[in-house]
Amino acid sequence: MKTGVNWWSRCWLGCAFAAGCVWSTRAEARAAVLDYVEWYNRTRLHSVLGYLNTENAYTKAVLDPVKPLEDQLLAEMKSHIQEDDTSAPVFDEGYWYYTRYAAGQEQPVFVRRKATMDAPEQVVLDGNAPSSAW
Repeated sequence: MKTGVNWWSRCWLGCAFAAGCVWSTRAEARAAVLDYVEWYNRTRLHSVLGYLNTENAYTKAVLDPVKPLEDQLLAEMKSHIQEDDTSAPVFDEGYWYYTRYAAGQEQPVFVRRKATMDAPEQVVLDGNAPSSAW
C-alpha cells in the first residue's frame, strides 16, 4: 500500500462527500460521515423500492394473461408431491433427529426423540409457527 493512500481516498462515496471538507476533530468527522451515510442509504433504499415496484407492476401486467396456465401447472406439480412426508431419522448425541411435513403446511417441522424412536417427540423448530420476534 502506498504511503498517504487509504481505503477512504479510493472510495467514491468518500470522495463525493469529503471533497473540500475540513473537520477540527475525528469525532466531528465521524459524526458527519455517519450522518451522510445514513442519508445516502435512506435515499438509495427509496429509489430502489420505487424501481422494484415499477418492475413488479410491469411483470404482473405482462404475465396476467398466462396466470390460468401458471395455476394449472402449479396444481399439477403439487399433485405429484406427497404432502405428508418424513425424513429418515439420524442419531446424534443421544437423540434421533428428523424432519416432517404436514398436509397443508408449507414449512417443515424439525423434531427429535431421546434415545429411542418410541420416546415422546420434541419439536426443535416449527417452521409453520409465526415468529414472535417480528
